[in-house]
Amino acid sequence: MTDSSNLPPEFERTLSEFGISSETSRMLYEKGIPPETLKAISSGSCFLTDISERVADVVKRYQAGERDFRGIHLHGSKVLKQINLSGADLREAYLSSVDLTSANLSNANLEGADLSGSDLRHANLSGANLNRARLRYARLIQANLADATLVDADLKGANLSGCTMPDGTLDPALARIEQAIQHLKRPGWIPVVQQGDGDMNRSKFGGKPWLNADESWPTCPNCGNPMRFFFQVNLQDIPEELNQNFGAGILQFFYCTYETRIEHDHPIPSKTFTYGNLLTGNAKHIEHKSCEDDCLGYMPFAENQLVRIIQPTETPAVFEIPETVYNLSMLRREEFPARLIVDWQRVNDYPDYEEILDQGIDFEHDDFVFMHDSGLYHHRDKLAGWPNWVQDVEYPDCPICQQQMNQLIFQLVSDDNIPYLWGDMGTGYVLQCPTHKDQVTFLWQCG
Repeated sequence: MTDSSNLPPEFERTLSEFGISSETSRMLYEKGIPPETLKAISSGSCFLTDISERVADVVKRYQAGERDFRGIHLHGSKVLKQINLSGADLREAYLSSVDLTSANLSNANLEGADLSGSDLRHANLSGANLNRARLRYARLIQANLADATLVDADLKGANLSGCTMPDGTLDPALARIEQAIQHLKRPGWIPVVQQGDGDMNRSKFGGKPWLNADESWPTCPNCGNPMRFFFQVNLQDIPEELNQNFGAGILQFFYCTYETRIEHDHPIPSKTFTYGNLLTGNAKHIEHKSCEDDCLGYMPFAENQLVRIIQPTETPAVFEIPETVYNLSMLRREEFPARLIVDWQRVNDYPDYEEILDQGIDFEHDDFVFMHDSGLYHHRDKLAGWPNWVQDVEYPDCPICQQQMNQLIFQLVSDDNIPYLWGDMGTGYVLQCPTHKDQVTFLWQCG
């Protein structure tokens, strides 16, 4: 048994049961980490419940007017995105390896706080006291540090790409790049979601889509099974700044993910793979079939996809969501949770390297890499903006006018709001003809 001298009895029990070193346990004990969290860490189980309760308590106290959170311990929490602790006293707080993306910590007192390894992308730290703060290997990409103080702060390995610096200036490299491509900047919108479904005409991922009264659930022309509903966006409820660029109605995307395996008595060249022992007769000859493969589902206008802008009638159809047909790769085929889109977060969006070069701009590949590292590319599910191409630029031609369908309506990233992988962690794109608004299609790319 590991030496556990000078530790409380509960930590001795933890050591005995899980074999954690005395040095590690003593360090965590001194940091205020409770024994139940130690147990969860050592057993590999999720310990976010304990942390979530503490975060909820902090938020509740802050909203009630309390500002003194000196020495608080929220190490490793993944639930602090967009948290508002403006003006809070967080001296000596233990916040290492914490996700503080887009958090509001303006004018907070973080003197001596441990933020090493934390994700502070897009965080507002304006006016914050970061004297003696430990920020080793923290990600401060595009964070706002205007008027912040950093006396004796430990910034070894920290990523400050694109920061607004304490004197109010932009990172010089980023300022130069932004100036070169300023005219290509477009607004994009990241969906803000909440769990659960809503009315059938609401913007959503999964859940129950709008179908007109004379419609039934879409089925796949290739296999005859029900297609899976991925998302819809009510174009009447998108930001006014888009000025009805995409027309009117409800954008919807259905896609068939059906696949199966068929066992054959004999190998079929180019169709089956064989495993087992051929000599003993235990070999199996398996044919893998999927609508994604049969229909070249990654291509625009593929047979296994239905992407459309539907004009809703006065009343919707009455129906139940059909049971999804799937039997392979449960990681990719699990049921899609219903997530309602309740708001849109506006971001500045920029084209990829190839499209920047197409504009005749003298742009180095190192500049493009720097833009990625600086968080200027929003590789997320998003409305409008520029496509984040995984491979080459791929705008299909409009079937009516043969012009490029180069208007991005929506980008769908693997495992963002929908638990589905486009190939090997790829990205899907819903594209529209700028002239013929009813001409919309979908394609995806992967590495």
